[in-house]
Amino acid sequence: MLGHRMVLHFLKNHNVAYTVRGNAPPDALPSDMCFPNVDVCNLTDVMDVFIRFKPDAVLNCAGLVKQKPMGQSVVASSIVNSVAPHQLASLCRTAGARFVHISTDCVFSGRRGNYTEDDQPDPVDVYGMTKLLGEVNAPGCLTLRTSIIGRELNTRHGLLEWFLHQKEAVKGFSSAIFSGVTTVELARIVENLLVGYPQAEGLYHVSAAPISKYDLLRLVSANYDHSIPIMPDDSFLLDRSLDSSLFRRTFSYAPPGWSDMIQQARAEENKSCR
Repeated sequence: MLGHRMVLHFLKNHNVAYTVRGNAPPDALPSDMCFPNVDVCNLTDVMDVFIRFKPDAVLNCAGLVKQKPMGQSVVASSIVNSVAPHQLASLCRTAGARFVHISTDCVFSGRRGNYTEDDQPDPVDVYGMTKLLGEVNAPGCLTLRTSIIGRELNTRHGLLEWFLHQKEAVKGFSSAIFSGVTTVELARIVENLLVGYPQAEGLYHVSAAPISKYDLLRLVSANYDHSIPIMPDDSFLLDRSLDSSLFRRTFSYAPPGWSDMIQQARAEENKSCR
């Protein structure tokens, strides 16, 4: 979900390369910038990319999400979500490249919401636990805790892609609170950090205004012309909203409102078909 959006955004103004696990690039991305058959957990594969491309910055968008069958495996999730980010960070330090790692609001249980960077993480599943262990807080490294919504290329793991493929009425959880950003907005944020704040490092929360999943689906429905009934359901309580005051102060960031953010995402996706 995030990787292809980062590539599409950064190639507008930067020399970009990207890796894929398979032997061919996605149709939506330029093939001449692709390093195929790269296992992010295989140091030999990754070092070969470093040697051939010589990156100034590395964006880690890889992750084993809970929606995948292997996402319940502690071993597989630990290798991808916990070990690989630290290996990448080490390679970046050796190569003199900056490292940006994307973490998740799932490091928190969601029992109360409005979490700050100083709050003690309390993950409740394999994904949250392994992502927490993968957070890198070291010189030259930037870890962004957030949550995202955006189009996917070949999967339907996320809320947006799932919703757009529904043909009948769906439930919208009115007590499930989300405060992430669109993948389009996160790509803009990361570019601004790399270009405008070359010394930025540390752990930060990145968030927009809290919104219920029900209200978010209504916005998506209106902006993506996908008019199916959305029934409010308050039976599921979860609030993983993040307080990003520190990030906003440090980097002079003001998140767009949700209506604007969804509209901007749709406009960018129309240009690239995803």
